[in-house]
Amino acid sequence: MTYRAVVRDNAGHQRLSSSHKAIVPAPKLTIELPAEGAEVFGTIEVRVTADPERASHVVRIQRRLPSDSNWVTIKTDDSSPVYSYYDNLSPVPVATMIRYRAILNEPDGTRVISPVRSVTKTGPQPLVGSVTAAGSLQSEIGCANDWDPACTDSHLTFNTTNGLWEGTFQIPEGAYEYKVAINNSWDVTYGAGGAAGGFNLRFSIPQGISSVTRSSGIRCRML
Repeated sequence: MTYRAVVRDNAGHQRLSSSHKAIVPAPKLTIELPAEGAEVFGTIEVRVTADPERASHVVRIQRRLPSDSNWVTIKTDDSSPVYSYYDNLSPVPVATMIRYRAILNEPDGTRVISPVRSVTKTGPQPLVGSVTAAGSLQSEIGCANDWDPACTDSHLTFNTTNGLWEGTFQIPEGAYEYKVAINNSWDVTYGAGGAAGGFNLRFSIPQGISSVTRSSGIRCRML
């Protein structure tokens, strides 16, 4: 592209500036998320931007694992100005290096490839020391008293695969209430709907069932 300026006064005199040439660059693709070298788990956002940006852009987001023979397109996105994909890493083994890149094909045949972004799948880490299912169920599963946030018999176990605190208990028939207590005290608790200090969680074991294993019923994630 060539630019110049023209000026004309009231007497009709005209002057021209010297010309200046410029070239419109090919778009540059940048992966904004995840950060290079990050340790990730769960579901992560892969976010891409283009500069200069055009509403007509269609960006392919690709991923490559060590087990892949080639790059795999995981999302084709035309949602200008930000192109993104939420990648569920649950099936990916811990300690796996994951690489991402983005590709844009312009109508004139120009092909743009972003720099590769590499991250490592890691196992989730607990953010608190202990989590207790504290409530009316505790005396039924071995605790000396109900509503005891420090009873280890009703501690939940941190699952390093999914990042959840889980517990499996044998509980007789009846109606029960409990809260999730953090670090063996009532200072921080979570109740119904995961609300901090919320109402008691309630569940019932139907009559005619002598006991039940509560595995998926008592689960929580510390964010």
